[in-house]
Amino acid sequence: MLKDKKYRRLDSQAKVFTLVSNSKYCSVFRFTVRLKEKIDGDVLLKAYKGSFEKFKAYKVKLHFGLFEYSLVQNDKEPKIFEVDEEPVIKKINNKDNNDYLIKLTYSGEELYFDFYHALTDGTGAVKFIREVLGRYFELKYNTEEKEYLLDKTVIQNSEDIYVKLSSKYEKISYPFSEGYRVFGTTRKDDNVEINHFSLNINEFKNKAKEKGATISMYITAIIAYTFYLLSRENKYKKNRNGKDLKPINLCIPISLEKYFEEKTLSNFFSHMFVSFDLKENKEYTFDEMLESTKSQYEEKIKLEKIMGVLNGNITKMNNPVLKVIPLAIKKFSFVAGSLKMKKQFSMTVSNVGKLEYDPKFNDYIDSSYVTLACDWAEKVKCGICSYKDEFIISFCSNIYEKDFENTFKTIIEELGFDYEIFGNNYSLMI
Repeated sequence: MLKDKKYRRLDSQAKVFTLVSNSKYCSVFRFTVRLKEKIDGDVLLKAYKGSFEKFKAYKVKLHFGLFEYSLVQNDKEPKIFEVDEEPVIKKINNKDNNDYLIKLTYSGEELYFDFYHALTDGTGAVKFIREVLGRYFELKYNTEEKEYLLDKTVIQNSEDIYVKLSSKYEKISYPFSEGYRVFGTTRKDDNVEINHFSLNINEFKNKAKEKGATISMYITAIIAYTFYLLSRENKYKKNRNGKDLKPINLCIPISLEKYFEEKTLSNFFSHMFVSFDLKENKEYTFDEMLESTKSQYEEKIKLEKIMGVLNGNITKMNNPVLKVIPLAIKKFSFVAGSLKMKKQFSMTVSNVGKLEYDPKFNDYIDSSYVTLACDWAEKVKCGICSYKDEFIISFCSNIYEKDFENTFKTIIEELGFDYEIFGNNYSLMI
C-alpha cells in the first residue's frame, strides 16, 4: 500500500497486461457517463483531484524496473481534458496525462473515464467513478449531505489477493484451436468506430427468462449466433483440417467480488470460455446455440472452474525462472506469445452488469455504458452493462466493414427487440 511505501507490486493479472501491451494492444477500457446538464470543467477538476486523495492506490504511475513493472506514487497533479466530440479510445499517453493510469475527458454533457487495465478492473473503476461523481454533484449543486467532501477515509486495499485464493483450486486449462475472428479492412487512421445498441433491460430479461436463460446467457448466445450467420455467408469461413469450421471461442471475464468477501482496488477477476464447434454440413438455429450456451454456463460458471482457470494463469506468471528474466526480454517474449493466444479468441464479451452510482444523484445522470478498446487481433470487442432501464451493448471496431454489427442488428430485430443505435459513427445500415 502506498501509505507505507512508495513502490507497490502489480497484481497477478496486471502483470499480464503490462507485458502484452504495446501500440497495437493497449489494454484500455472506458466508462462513459452522460449527465443531464453541461459539465462544469472547473468543478470537475476539483472533484477529480479530491478523489485521488481518497483513492491513494490510484495516485500512481507505472515504473519499468530491471525484472518487473511496479506502481510508484505519482506526485504530479491529475489533469482533465475537454474535447469537442467523443475521443478515440486508445493507449493513454503518459506524458500528456502526467503519468496517471486513468484519463478523464469530457465533452458537453459526457464524461469519458479511460482506465489502463494494469491498474484495476471494471469493479474498481466503478468505485472510483462513483467517488468522482459524488464529489462533483456536491460541489456543483451544494447538496445538503456532504458525504463525499467530508469523508476523509483513505481506501488503500490494493493487495494482490489472487495467489492466496487461487492456490486452493486445481489448475484447469481449456485447449483451443484458432477461432473465428472478425476480419476486415483495418482503418489507416488512428480512429475507431463505436456503436452502442440500447435496449430495454426488462424486455431483454423477460425474453431471456422465457427461454430459461439469464441475461448473460442470452446475450452471449446472440453474439455467438452472429458469428455463425457470418460463417454461413462465407464472411469468416475458414476450414480446419479440410472438414470442420473454426470454432467460435468467446472470452467472458468474471468478477470475483461476488464470490469472496475480500475487496480490492486492484484487478480481481477470472475468465470463462464459451466455445462452439461448428460442423461444415450442419445448420444451427438460435435456440440450439442458446441451449449450448446455457449448458456451458451452468458447467463453467462454478467457482472451482473459474478459479481453476485463474490458478493456471497465475502459476505461469509466478514461475521462479520467469522472475529472473530481464523485463525487456520478458516483454518481448510475452508479446510474441500473445500473438498466438489472441488468435484463439473470437471475441471478448465483458458484461459488467448493472452500473450503480449513488442513488441520490440519479436525477443528474442520463445514461452510462462501457466500451473495450479493440486491437490487432480482436478487431471488434464488446462491452455490456445496464443503467436504470437501459441495457447497452457496445461494439468498438477498428475496421471499415460493419458486417458483424449489421448481422447482430438483424438478429435482435428478428427476436423482436425494440432498440436504438448511437455512437461516434453512423455507418450502420439503419
